[in-house]
Amino acid sequence: MKTLKTHLRNLLAIWSLFFFSAATLPAATIVWTNTTSGSFGIAANWSPNAVPGSVDVAIITNTGTYKVTLATGTTLAGLQLGSTNGADTNTLDTSGQTLTLNGGSIINSSGLLKLSSNLGASGANVTNNGD
Repeated sequence: MKTLKTHLRNLLAIWSLFFFSAATLPAATIVWTNTTSGSFGIAANWSPNAVPGSVDVAIITNTGTYKVTLATGTTLAGLQLGSTNGADTNTLDTSGQTLTLNGGSIINSSGLLKLSSNLGASGANVTNNGD
């Protein structure tokens, strides 16, 4: 009986370690790769193929003029929008959805953040380098 208790205790400790370390993974930087307009919520539009979430920084700075559209409310750890070349316009359109930024974010000179709903910034600085 003591051996079974020991095995169960060890199994529980391993499971807890896995569960709690997965919950505290560091933020990923996820880059928009679609050079045409598209939906924010489609993993194939990003590299790596994952939709940015609350612990991630979304980078939308590719060359080209295009619009990224939110289909649902989105929370990000940070956002970098628009390149600095000034020739193209990279637009993030909230399309009536709430965008919440929980970390430092920057809108470069060729970035356009189109707000048609709420922008939440929980302890975040948003730097606007556009016009």
